[in-house]
Amino acid sequence: MISRRKFFSITLLMVTVLFLCMCLNNLKDSWNDYAVNKYTETAENYPSKINMYIPGGSEEDSVRQEGAAGAPAGVLTAEGAALLARLADGGMRDALSLLDQCAGHASAVDEQAILDTLGLAGNVETAALMGQLAARDTGAALETLGRLYANGKDVGAVLGELTSLARDLLLRKTAPQGG
Repeated sequence: MISRRKFFSITLLMVTVLFLCMCLNNLKDSWNDYAVNKYTETAENYPSKINMYIPGGSEEDSVRQEGAAGAPAGVLTAEGAALLARLADGGMRDALSLLDQCAGHASAVDEQAILDTLGLAGNVETAALMGQLAARDTGAALETLGRLYANGKDVGAVLGELTSLARDLLLRKTAPQGG
């Protein structure tokens, strides 16, 4: 059994340690400035750099080099932005990652450049393939899939597009008045 004197000593020691931990934690929080990151670089620091995410750019961007199609290098078209938003499922980080992938391969980031870079077939080809599958035309479906594969399309991505289309068709069939 512990005597009252030892119990009081142990309690006092624990309170002292707890007090020291709380004081050190408060001091650490007051010494650190988490809101300021001294390693960040802002666009104002480097006005000569080209910002590829702004389609119109600014006056500093007037020195852009022209792309192969006559559009400024790195311009994101409206159709391309809509496709990237759909592919990213609304996630900003995913959309920026996809944009970085596509901007590295094409001068103008339009819908076709995105489809080519990511190995996707596109809505028209996917709908045609789904129509061939629905009509049970196996030969034509395999021929279309072979052509897409020969053109560098990713078979997994094409199957993912088919799955998304089948899901959309199922939702449309079960809830035609849905939003």
